[in-house]
Amino acid sequence: MYYLRLFSVILITCLCLYSCKNATSEAKTNSETGTILGKEKPKVSVLELKIGTFYKEILSNGKLFALRKADLKFRVSEEIEKIHINNGDMVQKNTVLAAVNNFSYYNQLQRALVQYDKARTEMQDVLIGQGLNINDSARIAPQVWKIAAAKSGLTDAAINLQSAQYNYENTALRAPFNGVVANLKLKEHAMVSSAETFCTLIDNSVFNAEFQVLESEIGNITKGEQVVVIPFSSDSVPQKGIVTEINPLIDENGLVTVKAQISNTGNKLYEGMNVRIRIRKACPGKLIVPKQAVLQRQGKQVVFTLEDGRAIWNYVTVGDENSEYYTITEGLKPDMKVIVSNNLNLGHDAEVEVSEEFK
Repeated sequence: MYYLRLFSVILITCLCLYSCKNATSEAKTNSETGTILGKEKPKVSVLELKIGTFYKEILSNGKLFALRKADLKFRVSEEIEKIHINNGDMVQKNTVLAAVNNFSYYNQLQRALVQYDKARTEMQDVLIGQGLNINDSARIAPQVWKIAAAKSGLTDAAINLQSAQYNYENTALRAPFNGVVANLKLKEHAMVSSAETFCTLIDNSVFNAEFQVLESEIGNITKGEQVVVIPFSSDSVPQKGIVTEINPLIDENGLVTVKAQISNTGNKLYEGMNVRIRIRKACPGKLIVPKQAVLQRQGKQVVFTLEDGRAIWNYVTVGDENSEYYTITEGLKPDMKVIVSNNLNLGHDAEVEVSEEFK
């Protein structure tokens, strides 16, 4: 009786263990398929591989510098009487930006005019003595005119008048070109000297982006090539530019300085702004996949393709890369359907469901 009970206990225990093992096996992930029994198939996006143009990218950081920038100064020293501008104002060429008190310079000009008229009258007397008229200068020999002008003082008077006119005209500071005002610090009634900068004028219509690239990359850049300039302050306003200068000198760090010219469309760019530079070089005839399609498995690069509703594991060799794509040199062929989403946990030969074509 004892042995019969023992046999029954052993038999029941074995049946329980067998049932648990089967249940565990059904729930366990199959290492070959990567699917879980009883769960939905993973939904993936696929892309049909085509030969196309790959854009090799050169990335760098740079800074913007205006093509025209001037520190404006009064050419005379005097008290500032009126300032017509503020920092950030856009001004046109020849606009009066500010003026100093011109009383003394006006008087100097008037005295110079009087002296000039007096000297001209004295010169007329000298010429009349020789039977000549000052108003008929075309008939007077240059040497005769020179001697008469020196004797009468007309030469000195003309020089003084020219200087007085220059000083008087420069009591008003004018914009030498169209631009935006910056670094204005002086106030009205402050004294300003000819050695002191009144403000800075920046032509912000066009900028140079100055940046550096590696010696190994310089062969991929040529003058006239298009670049994209993206300010650090706003990724949403990229601007296009053209390479205008490549400095033929490699510095001690193995870098080459490049300049690109950018039009300030929309007035979003500023002098001294830090920017990202992207140069794209077209390379046709490449097999290209999005970066999210390439995975690292067992120390190698893998791409899953779709065949008969199943994910197939493919070892690949990648070539060039940019911010979005890899080129594939080995492991894939055109017209294969590559899985580009929901592929991180896939296993070889796993059943999948296509949710959409990748765009």
